[in-house]
Amino acid sequence: IVHGDPIALVVETRCKYFAPLAFPEQVELGLRVTELGRSSVRYKLGIFSHGAMTAAADGEFVHVAVDRATRRPV
Repeated sequence: IVHGDPIALVVETRCKYFAPLAFPEQVELGLRVTELGRSSVRYKLGIFSHGAMTAAADGEFVHVAVDRATRRPV
């Protein structure tokens, strides 16, 4: 990945917090792909306190595959 081509850039992030989490608490994370484009992938995630049924936080992020040199989507 370090020397790969193409590379994936994170171009957008978002997170909403609903309940506190603190180190060294164990957490569980759910991740799914919500949109698959020609050069991008949008992920949605939920972060849960270990064993909890409701999320302590939810968020999403977008990866875009780009040419290493030109930074143009591929």
